[in-house]
Amino acid sequence: MEFNEGYKSYYYIADEDNISVGDYVIVPVGKDNRHSAAEVVKVEYFAEEDVPLPLDRTKHIIRKCKDEDFDPPNKE
Repeated sequence: MEFNEGYKSYYYIADEDNISVGDYVIVPVGKDNRHSAAEVVKVEYFAEEDVPLPLDRTKHIIRKCKDEDFDPPNKE
């Protein structure tokens, strides 16, 4: 994943197989796990013994982004 404000990549666990490169997803970020949108830049599969981070420290993708995640709130 990459976030708009920085170009560092992070690993997240996808609980579903419908996540593809180029998708935008909502993920927990930081110590407070605030929700943020990120672009999927690579999809990789690892054997449990080869994961880049311990599984108990790797956060999960919450869901794919929806159109309303990008639209500013209507202030009428």
